[in-house]
Amino acid sequence: MVALLAMWLVGMNAFAEGWVIVSVVTDPWVAAPSAGDGSLEAVIRAALVSGIAETQDRMLPLGVAELLLGGVLVAIAAKALFGRRASPSLAIQVIVANALVLVMGYALRQPVRERVVEAIVKSGLEQRPSGTSAHRFTASVRTKWWWSFRVSFSLQLVALGLSGIALTRRSARDLLAPEREPHAEEES
Repeated sequence: MVALLAMWLVGMNAFAEGWVIVSVVTDPWVAAPSAGDGSLEAVIRAALVSGIAETQDRMLPLGVAELLLGGVLVAIAAKALFGRRASPSLAIQVIVANALVLVMGYALRQPVRERVVEAIVKSGLEQRPSGTSAHRFTASVRTKWWWSFRVSFSLQLVALGLSGIALTRRSARDLLAPEREPHAEEES
């Protein structure tokens, strides 16, 4: 059950990230810079949108892949969570495909992450503690945000890996595998 919930959450995250990428690339109004409210969320959102728009030639295929594979992962997990039969081998294949897209996406999003981190640093919204030099504080803000991206990436990979391992267990296969029709030989 926990593995299915993890699959569902990672699938929803991939679907949402793919949706955002496709929306930004295909809708010029989304990519237009906005004034925002000056909050950290607005700064991050503006940097994400401008970074995706700037690298749209690489981002669009990634967004489509995340949208489709995330949707399939959600569908498989939801089907199994609601008591219907699902193919464990298909689920494992979709998990592996999602993991590959997650790794490729992490590599392709490097310029977008750089833009987000620099926008946060330049925004001045992070509060500098007294007694800390500006240079040291800027370095610590950069480090904090880079590690937040790495931790998020790692958690998604771990969730997919554990879900894949859980689906190889006999109890999961028995729960998910479709019931087989008895053969004529077995009835005799």
